[in-house]
Amino acid sequence: FMTRVSVAVRGYMFYLYKMVIPAKLAPIYIYPEHIIFVSLEYMGSFILFAGISLFALLVSRKYKIFLAVWAYYVITLLPVIGIVQVGAQSAADRYTYLPSVGPFMLAGVGIAYLMQRSDASNVMRKMLAPVVVSALGIVLTIFSYQTLRQQAFWKDSLTLWNYELREFPRAYPAYHDRGVIYMYLHEYTMALDDLNKAIEINPNASFLSFYTRGMVYHMKGEDLLAVKDFRVAAAIDPKSSKLHNDMGISYGNLGQYEEALKEFNRAVELDSKFGEAYNNRGYTFLKMGKYDRAIEDLGKALELEPGNASVLNSLGSAYSKTGDAKQAEFYFEKASKAGMEGSVKPDTAKDKYNAI
Repeated sequence: FMTRVSVAVRGYMFYLYKMVIPAKLAPIYIYPEHIIFVSLEYMGSFILFAGISLFALLVSRKYKIFLAVWAYYVITLLPVIGIVQVGAQSAADRYTYLPSVGPFMLAGVGIAYLMQRSDASNVMRKMLAPVVVSALGIVLTIFSYQTLRQQAFWKDSLTLWNYELREFPRAYPAYHDRGVIYMYLHEYTMALDDLNKAIEINPNASFLSFYTRGMVYHMKGEDLLAVKDFRVAAAIDPKSSKLHNDMGISYGNLGQYEEALKEFNRAVELDSKFGEAYNNRGYTFLKMGKYDRAIEDLGKALELEPGNASVLNSLGSAYSKTGDAKQAEFYFEKASKAGMEGSVKPDTAKDKYNAI
């Protein structure tokens, strides 16, 4: 709890700093691995937080605006400041959209107050106006440049995560997400390098990294290694129906049909409307020669995913094995039509990359 409080107090100062100097903005500010409470970063944040709070209280009788703005800033950030931690980030730029209104309004009021304190004929006012306008012009120019520069990093997913890792080389979610990109581009060696790095940095909570690495091994045709990673991922989070379905597919590819059935059973237990898992279990029954069970599961899959060409084709095969030529022909024809209707799909690496 004290760690979260420390990170939260640091966050309040972090956001104020970024409002004034928005340099090194990042998609993910990774949660710190080690926190030294007596360091300048954390102890200094406590001192500043306490100092601002005390100042706002002391002057509140005469100038209520300071307390109002500070309270607004603290309260609007409170739900996302990290006392209740969600995700791997310690902060996020988007969290300041509403809280920043207060400090910027205070700055505007301060400038207006200084301007009003001077008479129109006052030399100070004549000097102050161009200084303020010039300063605002410089700030707007710098921020406009920074905005254009920052936009370029969001060109596409690969550019974004390359930028993140250049600035923050310990950001393990970025290694995972870049690994996903490489997986879709069929750059399996590079995908594995990134996923290995994500697991190396954060071995205790990398469900997604183990799961994704298992998928990469599966796509490479190395299902034995895929199953090994899927099992580790299942130990971290046993309630992912998709994981159990994919693990069942790998077991099926290895010819271990009983193990495959266990995983498909678990997948439909977790999600009774998971059409793909019913389809895969039905196909496994078909491979095992249990045609009635196959027809039952494939029928359920078709009910959940009407017009699925793969399910229709498997149903045709199952009925063919039972000797029901009429039903087999019916489903094969439907599968052929469904396949033709759904034949226009993004199948190049470029199309898949753009679809991410």
